[in-house]
Amino acid sequence: MSDPILAELDAIQAAVDRIRQAVQPEEPVGRPVTTSDELHAGLLEGGTLLLQAGTRFEGRFVVSQSGTTLVGNGAWLHGVQGPALYVPPGVHDFRGLDFSATSDVGEVITLGANNATQTQLEQIPQRITLERVRIPEHHHRYAHRGIYNCAADTQLLDCEVLNVWSPVGIETHCVTSLNTIGALLVRGGSYTGASINLMAGGEATRLPAGTHITNVTYEGTPERYLQITKPPELFTNDTNENLKNLAEVKDGHDVTFRYVEMAVSSGPIQRGFGSMLTPKSGGSVRNITYDHVWMHDVGSAINISGRQPNVPEGPRTTGIRILHSRFDIQHQAAEGEQGWFLLLAGGVGTVDVEDTVILLTGTSLVVVDDRQRIERLAFRRCRIPRWPRYGVKTPLGNHAARWQEIFDVLEFTDCVIGGAPASFKALFPQNTYTEAA
Repeated sequence: MSDPILAELDAIQAAVDRIRQAVQPEEPVGRPVTTSDELHAGLLEGGTLLLQAGTRFEGRFVVSQSGTTLVGNGAWLHGVQGPALYVPPGVHDFRGLDFSATSDVGEVITLGANNATQTQLEQIPQRITLERVRIPEHHHRYAHRGIYNCAADTQLLDCEVLNVWSPVGIETHCVTSLNTIGALLVRGGSYTGASINLMAGGEATRLPAGTHITNVTYEGTPERYLQITKPPELFTNDTNENLKNLAEVKDGHDVTFRYVEMAVSSGPIQRGFGSMLTPKSGGSVRNITYDHVWMHDVGSAINISGRQPNVPEGPRTTGIRILHSRFDIQHQAAEGEQGWFLLLAGGVGTVDVEDTVILLTGTSLVVVDDRQRIERLAFRRCRIPRWPRYGVKTPLGNHAARWQEIFDVLEFTDCVIGGAPASFKALFPQNTYTEAA
């Protein structure tokens, strides 16, 4: 006759074993890869490839089969006369994880193509995921891009692209999206260096007319913000890195920055703006959201162009929302910066700023660069402890004088504003006014 206590203990142990098996990560099953030749061959055949830990693989590695998984185990891919890793048009459902990559040419990792081999929607690689992939440095004469994304439904999860710049002034990007319809998810990780850390659009698409990049999300978590920064040493050395901004959208619909830290942007090329929304080459910019963004150590914050230059009939930039964010904007006149929060030009559509803290040491909260009408600019429940010298500056005056001749709607409601002049208070009485902080 069995002991009931022992039987109960056996049942408990069996339950514990089942729980352990449920939470224990399964070891990947696939083909071991130990040499560069084996990696080339494995990518031709597809399946799951398990790279030997700590091994350096050299070559131009091309994923040839849909459904391929590349498990890096901390290995290093180095591209020779080409990107380290290339997913060509027509290849789908690729997953790469846990490896580092470098290259001796312009791009380190290329997903899809921005050339005549990718002109139809069905040619765009789809469902491409890179997870815990690291580009430790990419700074040589021909450096251009860390990750060149021309794929759709791309996910970059907890990746790092670090120290991307060219010493001879070539424009460089950590992540570029071109010739794609989206979506793109960049979640977690760090993207540092580069002329422009994150870029969407900028060249004419080769896809059918009317195609735009859509559904782009750059996000962290409340506990750990996605980091988009430039190393401070780039601003003090003697090389020409062509430093511009931290994140630019030249073609993008429904783009979100959520739980993102944007830090360190300086220099005369673009007045040290943190982010720019500037349609170009047939692109359009609509529905851009900055939500829980912390932008600091920048010369100015956000530059918004209403339309593509010299295309007055083009689509209007509109639907810009800035929510629950904080901006610490430093003014360094010696670098050509102005310390502005917003620069608006070209007849922008709607811009709504809500529940946001704006700390300025510069000359203006908002600068309107021309007389083209703006549909709506609204500040709601914002804190502006120090009203700048010119406030809302337009070609018609300072502190929103004659604003009806520029804006259809200009709104300041339920804000706390320090040091505003009497003329502004009279125009917008629905706020709490204090002495300048």
